Amino acid sequence: MASRIPGVETTYASPVAAGGYVYLIARNGTTVIIKDANELSIVATNSVGKTVDATPSPAGKELFLRGEKHLFCISSN
Repeated sequence: MASRIPGVETTYASPVAAGGYVYLIARNGTTVIIKDANELSIVATNSVGKTVDATPSPAGKELFLRGEKHLFCISSN
């Protein structure tokens, strides 16, 4: 079965909205960022390359992802 959002096949984490975007994270560590809008607009797709089952946590200009064995912090400059 194909996913509706490319890159997000299986997910346990809840979607998170912050700063005008919605962050979706798949179990395989792929994060898909979509614009918070009426029509689907995928802004970016990235991966930490590790299993992620927890909901992402935004804090200011940082996004924390808790992987199976690591904590990742994604930050803007």
